Amino acid sequence: MSPSSAPTRQDRARALADTLRADVRDGTWPVGEVRTLTALRTQYRVPEYLAADAIKLLKAEAVVETRPKVGVRPKAAGVSWRAPDGERHTVHIERTIRQRITTGTYRPGTLLPTLAALAIEFGVSPSVVSDALKPLRDERLLSVRPFAGTVVTGQHGPRPVASQPTA
Repeated sequence: MSPSSAPTRQDRARALADTLRADVRDGTWPVGEVRTLTALRTQYRVPEYLAADAIKLLKAEAVVETRPKVGVRPKAAGVSWRAPDGERHTVHIERTIRQRITTGTYRPGTLLPTLAALAIEFGVSPSVVSDALKPLRDERLLSVRPFAGTVVTGQHGPRPVASQPTA
């Protein structure tokens, strides 16, 4: 094969997209089954960038849908994404944000990303993120400041109870 007839990156991505499309159509890749780029790279023995290019093509055709940090799956109307490990989204988000606070990713005094940004990251609506953050606000790990956003307080424990005067 001469160098001019070698398939281009775009040709190889289209060929992989054709294979993946056929897998979705014939049920080899069932609706609801989430795969990562690494899993696709391994299964089809292609570089990860090529798997990503193929997924972009299929996403543009509405054959698949993706979620950041979760993966890609065949598109299915009315089927919700599950959080990792099958837990509820609010539990997963609360646990993740708590871990980021305790490990110092989110330091006391810093603003948390907006609800909209976290919603995009976790693939849910902003109201789900707000619900997930409520226990962290109740524990005083987070504080909502009007017109500023949600601030990491770094304080742990329940809200203090007003002291009673002693006689």
